[in-house]
Amino acid sequence: MKKLTSILIIGALASGCASTGNDLLIVNNQVVFPPLNVISENKYEWNDSISEALNIAKLAQPAGVGNDMRDATDGTTVTLNRNTSGNRLLEGALGFATGGLMGALSSDNLNRVNNESIEWKPSIVELVEKDTISENGQIDFRKARNYLATKIRAAISVDYPDMAWGDVLTRKGKEFEPNLTLIVTGDFCTELKKFDFKNDDELRLNSQNYKKYYVDGRDKVEVFCSGTWDISVSKELTDGRYALVAESKYGFIFNRSLINHYNGYVMVPDIYFKNSVEYETTEFAYVAKSGEQLLFQTPK
Repeated sequence: MKKLTSILIIGALASGCASTGNDLLIVNNQVVFPPLNVISENKYEWNDSISEALNIAKLAQPAGVGNDMRDATDGTTVTLNRNTSGNRLLEGALGFATGGLMGALSSDNLNRVNNESIEWKPSIVELVEKDTISENGQIDFRKARNYLATKIRAAISVDYPDMAWGDVLTRKGKEFEPNLTLIVTGDFCTELKKFDFKNDDELRLNSQNYKKYYVDGRDKVEVFCSGTWDISVSKELTDGRYALVAESKYGFIFNRSLINHYNGYVMVPDIYFKNSVEYETTEFAYVAKSGEQLLFQTPK
């Protein structure tokens, strides 16, 4: 595969094309993204014997979202059980306040292997028709990204109608990883930084060049901030729709707007870390559906 990629890039460069540095070609001034693949080969059939929330979790699980969710007689008791003795992530977080740094680290080290497999952040699960995000028989990353961007902006704009939106971009990495970044400029960036970060260095607002950090970023320097979501297609349903998952990675201040206003499903864990120290909690895990709270509760 590496040899094939190299041949394609060399051939493209010889034809007058460029590369982003992530092995992505630029043709006619536009980045050529690879198609998205469905993670799970097994199609999912909706199960009426379990809750709507658990159906959504099962659809998202191949993407690493919704793990450890199950129905209960009382849905308000469902939380992420990070080990058999209880919710140690919360215990570890509280360790900073009660037992100091070493107490928190001890808890974290004891449960790291178990916890990493089930931890996830608030995530959109969009059940979308194939034609909406497909091109020439393949799942088109740009279509999927822009489809989500439109709906995410609409939800956030309910709470922030004067938001100064910038471009819809994709972050760089050592290798291409499908993600959606919504650029924001203006005074709101100070509020976003204070919510997401604790470190003084991360709180600073500095002028940066989009081209340095984004595969499709313009060669422009200005002060900006952003929200970022990892994108994947986890499963195909038996009715032909895809489960398109977008897990929050940066810009956690936006999660509250998505939970309340997103037109679709948003999975909400009972706890997740915003940074190395601060975390967000709810009383229990649930799925928000267009603002309505769906519990992981066994149907009667």
